[in-house]
Amino acid sequence: MVAPSLTPRSVIARAGEAFDVKVGGALVVYDPASDRYARLNRTAALLWEQLARPSPLADLAAGLVARYGIEPGRATRDAEAVVSALIERSMVQVVSEGAQTGNVAPLG
Repeated sequence: MVAPSLTPRSVIARAGEAFDVKVGGALVVYDPASDRYARLNRTAALLWEQLARPSPLADLAAGLVARYGIEPGRATRDAEAVVSALIERSMVQVVSEGAQTGNVAPLG
């Protein structure tokens, strides 16, 4: 699956039946539908935890800024990279594009 274009307002959610488990201190996400897994680094694990509920990409990046004190541009790039990789593995999906007012507009 090719990752769609992401914007700060793209609302991201966990997809399908993907779930996580700690293995030897690492967080691993497994999708039984595709029989694929991904071992997450600290940054990706933080984003996965934030996705316990659907979140705009901007909020995911803000979580990285708050946790690691990195500059917002880098946080946005890091969040986009992680989300894109998880979309390609069908573990998360874009569920909507939020409007500038903060409302969420469904895709499709």
